[in-house]
Amino acid sequence: MEKVLRELIEVLKKENEILESLIECGNLKQQYIIADNVKELDKLLPKEHVLLANLNTWEDKRLMLQEKMADYWQVKREELTADKMLEQVKASFPFFYPEFAEIMDALTANLSFLQRLNRHNNELIEQALQYIETVQVLLEGDEAGVYGQKNNPAGGKVSKPGINLIDKKV
Repeated sequence: MEKVLRELIEVLKKENEILESLIECGNLKQQYIIADNVKELDKLLPKEHVLLANLNTWEDKRLMLQEKMADYWQVKREELTADKMLEQVKASFPFFYPEFAEIMDALTANLSFLQRLNRHNNELIEQALQYIETVQVLLEGDEAGVYGQKNNPAGGKVSKPGINLIDKKV
């Protein structure tokens, strides 16, 4: 079981490295969103997808190892939470506990930070989309004005009052 635990520790280290790279991508993404640098943002997305695919691969390995540990400790797989694993490692393999606890703390911190960063980036994107929509409404109005030959509104009256910066003349 020590071999499985050692392997799990290595997998968790890899996952942490990938999460740290995703955090770097998230920080860059935030800078690109703020700077309205769509070109660089577009270049960053494939790198992020590769990192996510790698994380999924390591996550599959982690789940497999965690299942072995659950079987060893005779615990239902779905009940073997991070806290339960820390408790079991401390009791069964105390010499692995300090390293295991440190890795689990880093994993928790990285996941929390990445969630906050992604939420903030999504808010920035939403603000950018709202700004684009506002500018579009200012330029075109809710409904573009259409005028006839004598500069009178087509059909006699305007259905929506409003200020249009761009009108179409037919």
